[in-house]
Amino acid sequence: MRSLDQIDSGVLKVFYKIAPRRDIAVGSQPFAETDISDGRPKRFDFGGHSADLWFIVYEVGGRAYHHSIIFLSARTRVVT
Repeated sequence: MRSLDQIDSGVLKVFYKIAPRRDIAVGSQPFAETDISDGRPKRFDFGGHSADLWFIVYEVGGRAYHHSIIFLSARTRVVT
């Protein structure tokens, strides 16, 4: 899945607690390759799922640029 809109809404709620939506660049939005950039510090790459287990891969900018992968269950409940 190449769009955040394709990911389960409950999974996105949990993901946004880890990486707030305002910090995620998607598509052609600016991405902060360094921590002194005015762009967003993270960029969504892709996601997918098998049954209730979802994964999201995203890039993290800054001096220690890297890719992160997070696994989430669609059964996870968010308490706000």
